[in-house]
Amino acid sequence: MPYIGKQPTPVPITTSDLDDDIVSLAKMAGLARGKLIYGDTSGDPAALAVGGANEVLTHDGTDFDWAAAGGGKLLQVVYNSDTAQNDNATTDYANGVGASVAITPTSASSTLYIMCTGSFGTTSGTTNYNQNLNVQIYDLTNTTGILTKTSATNIFDDGAGNSFYAQTQGSYTASVAASDTVARTYQLRFAMNAVTFTRTSRSSNSQMTIFEVGA
Repeated sequence: MPYIGKQPTPVPITTSDLDDDIVSLAKMAGLARGKLIYGDTSGDPAALAVGGANEVLTHDGTDFDWAAAGGGKLLQVVYNSDTAQNDNATTDYANGVGASVAITPTSASSTLYIMCTGSFGTTSGTTNYNQNLNVQIYDLTNTTGILTKTSATNIFDDGAGNSFYAQTQGSYTASVAASDTVARTYQLRFAMNAVTFTRTSRSSNSQMTIFEVGA
């Protein structure tokens, strides 16, 4: 209604005129679903636009923004073991095979982490020596060696002409970029470091696990 007489001078409301928590959400201006209130470059409240699907809120030390989620997500795990005793008396890896795992990457940008364990050793004649054998992680599909390691095993004579099978257990790890989503098979292989005397490299109870991790 109009004033009777002289209109009073308006006095702006200050923060001291409002009790804490007196303004409810219902009294605030509407905000689109998914938006956030933040302080802009002028120090004033502003609404941050809605981010895209699967984006996360980031901060560069000054302002907020939306960005694609970081990598490191475990996409799949595959495992296989081979408990058979496999012998190889040559330097050819193809003759000494252990556990193998087939995997189809779900993303071309992911990384495959290959972990293998195995028990290896050699048989021998009656001569004392240290025997080395090579262990390899092999890509059967692309015919490529991923990792090659040399394991040392000791073969010794008991003095009565009886040789002993000395066994060593090893762990082997490698990583490779998926590059595509084509199925491939990895295999644990072993071979002689050199063929002398009468000896045979041998494996038993080998295992392989492959982890696919997103970019």
